[in-house]
Amino acid sequence: MKILAEMPTGMGSKWVLAEIENDFYGYGTVADFNDKWGLPVNQCGTKESVKNHCESIAELCKKNIKKYQKELSKKTANSDGWKLMIEHEQKKLEMLIEFIRVLSK
Repeated sequence: MKILAEMPTGMGSKWVLAEIENDFYGYGTVADFNDKWGLPVNQCGTKESVKNHCESIAELCKKNIKKYQKELSKKTANSDGWKLMIEHEQKKLEMLIEFIRVLSK
Protein backbone atom coordinates (compact mmCIF):
# COMPACT_ATOMS: atom_id res chain seq x y z
CA MET A 1 0.00 0.00 0.00
CA LYS A 2 1.30 3.42 -0.96
CA ILE A 3 0.01 6.53 0.87
CA LEU A 4 -0.70 9.26 -1.70
CA ALA A 5 -2.07 11.99 0.60
CA GLU A 6 -3.09 12.65 4.18
CA MET A 7 -5.32 15.39 5.57
CA PRO A 8 -6.30 16.13 9.19
CA THR A 9 -9.95 15.55 10.03
CA GLY A 10 -9.95 18.31 12.63
CA MET A 11 -11.04 15.75 15.21
CA GLY A 12 -7.69 14.25 16.13
CA SER A 13 -7.41 11.80 13.25
CA LYS A 14 -6.65 12.05 9.56
CA TRP A 15 -8.03 11.02 6.22
CA VAL A 16 -5.79 8.94 4.01
CA LEU A 17 -5.74 8.40 0.25
CA ALA A 18 -3.79 5.32 -0.81
CA GLU A 19 -3.00 3.19 -3.80
CA ILE A 20 -3.71 -0.22 -2.31
CA GLU A 21 -2.47 -2.21 -5.30
CA ASN A 22 -2.35 -1.90 -9.08
CA ASP A 23 -5.21 0.42 -10.09
CA PHE A 24 -7.03 -0.12 -6.81
CA TYR A 25 -7.30 2.99 -4.68
CA GLY A 26 -9.15 3.94 -1.54
CA TYR A 27 -9.67 6.70 0.95
CA GLY A 28 -10.97 6.96 4.47
CA THR A 29 -9.87 7.64 7.99
CA VAL A 30 -6.96 5.86 9.59
CA ALA A 31 -9.54 3.82 11.52
CA ASP A 32 -11.15 2.74 8.22
CA PHE A 33 -7.81 1.44 6.97
CA ASN A 34 -7.24 -0.47 10.20
CA ASP A 35 -10.79 -1.87 10.43
CA LYS A 36 -11.03 -5.64 10.01
CA TRP A 37 -13.82 -5.10 7.43
CA GLY A 38 -11.72 -2.67 5.38
CA LEU A 39 -12.75 0.52 3.65
CA PRO A 40 -16.36 1.39 2.87
CA VAL A 41 -17.12 -0.09 -0.54
CA ASN A 42 -18.00 3.31 -2.06
CA GLN A 43 -14.60 4.71 -1.04
CA CYS A 44 -12.43 2.29 -2.97
CA GLY A 45 -12.03 1.07 -6.53
CA THR A 46 -10.23 2.18 -9.65
CA LYS A 47 -8.51 5.55 -9.68
CA GLU A 48 -11.31 6.98 -11.82
CA SER A 49 -14.14 5.61 -9.69
CA VAL A 50 -12.59 6.95 -6.46
CA LYS A 51 -12.02 10.34 -8.11
CA ASN A 52 -15.65 10.41 -9.33
CA HIS A 53 -16.91 9.53 -5.86
CA CYS A 54 -14.79 12.30 -4.30
CA GLU A 55 -16.19 14.77 -6.83
CA SER A 56 -19.80 13.82 -6.08
CA ILE A 57 -19.29 13.99 -2.31
CA ALA A 58 -17.51 17.36 -2.71
CA GLU A 59 -20.65 18.70 -4.40
CA LEU A 60 -22.76 17.45 -1.51
CA CYS A 61 -20.40 19.17 0.95
CA LYS A 62 -20.83 22.47 -0.91
CA LYS A 63 -24.61 22.12 -0.76
CA ASN A 64 -24.49 21.25 2.94
CA ILE A 65 -22.29 24.26 3.70
CA LYS A 66 -24.77 26.59 1.98
CA LYS A 67 -27.69 24.96 3.80
CA TYR A 68 -25.97 25.23 7.19
CA GLN A 69 -24.94 28.85 6.54
CA LYS A 70 -28.56 29.65 5.78
CA GLU A 71 -29.62 28.11 9.10
CA LEU A 72 -26.83 29.96 10.90
CA SER A 73 -28.03 33.27 9.45
CA LYS A 74 -31.41 32.75 11.14
CA LYS A 75 -29.70 33.54 14.46
CA THR A 76 -31.16 30.53 16.23
CA ALA A 77 -30.12 29.48 19.71
CA ASN A 78 -28.04 26.65 18.23
CA SER A 79 -25.53 28.82 16.33
CA ASP A 80 -22.55 26.94 17.81
CA GLY A 81 -23.94 23.69 16.43
CA TRP A 82 -24.32 25.13 12.92
CA LYS A 83 -20.81 26.60 13.07
CA LEU A 84 -19.42 23.19 14.05
CA MET A 85 -21.26 21.49 11.20
CA ILE A 86 -20.02 24.10 8.71
CA GLU A 87 -16.46 23.65 9.95
CA HIS A 88 -16.72 19.87 9.61
CA GLU A 89 -18.08 20.09 6.06
CA GLN A 90 -15.36 22.58 5.08
CA LYS A 91 -12.63 20.26 6.39
CA LYS A 92 -14.16 17.36 4.51
CA LEU A 93 -14.40 19.47 1.33
CA GLU A 94 -10.73 20.48 1.63
CA MET A 95 -9.79 16.82 1.91
CA LEU A 96 -11.89 15.82 -1.09
CA ILE A 97 -10.46 18.63 -3.24
CA GLU A 98 -6.92 17.57 -2.33
CA PHE A 99 -7.65 13.91 -3.06
CA ILE A 100 -9.23 14.85 -6.42
CA ARG A 101 -6.11 16.87 -7.24
CA VAL A 102 -3.83 13.94 -6.38
CA LEU A 103 -5.95 11.45 -8.33
CA SER A 104 -6.00 13.76 -11.38
CA LYS A 105 -2.22 13.52 -11.85
